[in-house]
Amino acid sequence: MSPFPADPSSSALTSHPIWQPQLFAATVIVVSAPDGFDIAPPIDPGALTAVGATAEDGFHALIAAEGGPHRLWFPEGGQPIQAAILIPFDAHFSERVLSIQRFHRWLTGRSFGPWPRWQRFSRYQIHRFSLMLRAWDGAQAGAPRQEIASLLLNSEVGKLRSIDWKNRPERRRLHRLLKAGQQMIDGGYLRLLRPEARSGRGRLIP
Repeated sequence: MSPFPADPSSSALTSHPIWQPQLFAATVIVVSAPDGFDIAPPIDPGALTAVGATAEDGFHALIAAEGGPHRLWFPEGGQPIQAAILIPFDAHFSERVLSIQRFHRWLTGRSFGPWPRWQRFSRYQIHRFSLMLRAWDGAQAGAPRQEIASLLLNSEVGKLRSIDWKNRPERRRLHRLLKAGQQMIDGGYLRLLRPEARSGRGRLIP
């Protein structure tokens, strides 16, 4: 069994791994409404326009939507229910509420907009992740670090003598990228699910 939540060789544009709702605050948790709430809207998970998967902890659904899909978790399984939303009172309460509100607007036919800002990476973050992956792939393929730096950071360093290369800032930057890449591979990628990682409130990578 692969240790990754999705096939690493597949496109990120088509892969939709299921993340544990405890880790990813964008997941909307749908449960049965308490007794007395008979007017709660019925939801049939299997009838949603979604990619669904049944797991040991219930039914997970991914609903395609403009501006980013909705992620839902039905702990009770895939049967129709009179629905209510469960909001864990955890550190990411506010972010969970934003995802719930967006889903509710979609469910009621109103304009729901794109993902909340905390779910979106900045261009700088995306660029840095790309550098990390490319640098790591190059190192794993056996390419010299000076050559990697010349391709990714500054073409001029490829012309330097070895003694000059050792004192270049690109050499130190490449070292940081490779170190961060190793941390991500070792499980650090799960930090990307946290709101503070995307908003810049917390330290993400060196």
